[in-house]
Amino acid sequence: MPLKALQAMWPIELPRLSERVQTSWFSQLNHIHGEKTEGGVRDAVLLAQGFVVALLEAELIEEPGAHLLGTMLLRVQNDAIARLHAANIVGQTATEVFLNKVQPSLSDQFTIIRGGLEGNRKATLQEVHDFLDACGLSPESAQWEGAMAGVPIEVDGTTIRFVRVT
Repeated sequence: MPLKALQAMWPIELPRLSERVQTSWFSQLNHIHGEKTEGGVRDAVLLAQGFVVALLEAELIEEPGAHLLGTMLLRVQNDAIARLHAANIVGQTATEVFLNKVQPSLSDQFTIIRGGLEGNRKATLQEVHDFLDACGLSPESAQWEGAMAGVPIEVDGTTIRFVRVT
């Protein structure tokens, strides 16, 4: 869930928190999302977890509120890690995806590998986009970019990978 959607949901779920606390929380989430290393993400997440515990101990939130904050934190952490994996692990492939966005005629077919088995037909770029959309991924998300760069994604308990045909 994007940060803007979480921010819109916030006043409905936790109206007792001051604007200062809300600003601090979303600043922490933005910091996690923008970290450049997995270690940085882990450190920022630990700080945010401490913030949630402090709010709970100060009785500014109750257990359901802490659960909501924890869920938000987990979503942002997962998105940040996926973004880093797409950028760092894939490396050269990420550059190829960028070039293909600039010049989509270079290659617009993909081999689909599901559960380690290669499919018997190629998928078009539009079919891959439709599939990712049906999975609920946003084109702006790190998971979408990772999937387009060849990073495996988990769908219904099965690993799926799209490999661009070159």
